[in-house]
Amino acid sequence: MPWEFYLDLSRHLWDEVRHSTMGETRLRELGVELTEIPHMTANYDWRQRVDPLMRYTTLTLVIEAASFPKKNESYRNHLAAGDMRSAQALLYDVTDETMHVQYGSKWVPELMKRAGISVPLEQYIEQCRQRNDIEQRKMKVGA
Repeated sequence: MPWEFYLDLSRHLWDEVRHSTMGETRLRELGVELTEIPHMTANYDWRQRVDPLMRYTTLTLVIEAASFPKKNESYRNHLAAGDMRSAQALLYDVTDETMHVQYGSKWVPELMKRAGISVPLEQYIEQCRQRNDIEQRKMKVGA
């Protein structure tokens, strides 16, 4: 892949680290330790069993692309509650997720071409969405 892909991917990874750090910091400010919160690893588990292209497409063009309504609602709720620190963290997150969806839109077609996947982009995204939906339903049944 061209150098620009690795630059974009490293920026995406850094953003995810920043999101986690901001979330952990904010929870501690609110008096909550991470060890007090149950952690689910099922999402990580199933995504590690699919090829990197499906994993990247699912993250950027399915999960992150669909996250904006809920995040915007949470942002408005934080503002209404006067919680400016949490609202600001969500603004960072929404800004970053916007860029991540742009990265997916930019790189998934090239990755598909290199992987020999010839279906239209929207069809491939739908395949990824369906796989993600199946795995999410399995997790709800097992919960």
